[in-house]
Amino acid sequence: AVRSALKAVERLLIEDHANHCMEAAILSGDADEQRSKFREMVALLEKARD
Repeated sequence: AVRSALKAVERLLIEDHANHCMEAAILSGDADEQRSKFREMVALLEKARD
């Protein structure tokens, strides 16, 4: 049950990052910001996979 709850929180964090941070970076047009947020997303996905 605890593991399932942690996975749900991980999914929410990834979804929140995609919906807010990634979207803002894309809309900003700032390539450096976009790369930074993409790297953050990859790191979140890697942590969720472990």
